[in-house]
Amino acid sequence: MKLTQISKLMIALTLSSSFFVFAEEKVVETKAAETTETNKEATNKIDPSITLVEGPSAHLTFHMGLSAEGQNFIGGSIANHGKVSVHGGYIVVLPIDEKCNPLEPITQTFSKVPSGEIIPFRVPINASLSGYRLIGFNAYDDMGFPLPAVDDTLEIISERIPGERKACEEKRTAS
Repeated sequence: MKLTQISKLMIALTLSSSFFVFAEEKVVETKAAETTETNKEATNKIDPSITLVEGPSAHLTFHMGLSAEGQNFIGGSIANHGKVSVHGGYIVVLPIDEKCNPLEPITQTFSKVPSGEIIPFRVPINASLSGYRLIGFNAYDDMGFPLPAVDDTLEIISERIPGERKACEEKRTAS
């Protein structure tokens, strides 16, 4: 399977911004059979320096826009910093067109996140992806009650909003 990975520069920019613009791409061949169970276990655990809280706690730790084999999607990871499993939850992504106009929001559910583990998520985007905003993230327990859901990327993204607004205004007035 061919996956498109964005260069380290774009990853760094995307980590600090919810607005994604496709740029330099690097195609890498990967084979699912090469991943061993040992490697899977090692990559699914959160950083051992994080102290787990008593109850479940969902954390959105990373997200970015990607393109693979002609398909666009938002991918990322959710960690459970609690001692109890997160039963499930959802993420809401708002795709943005070339002139910063919001498109239809997309809701993607995620399933159980075991204590101390990280799961990936993928939100398919059925349109050209010029940018996106992550506008919702929530989790619930095994009885359907809301759980703490923390967007660990929010602070970094919030710092970039004034610059993104200015860029959007310039795009809109240029035409």
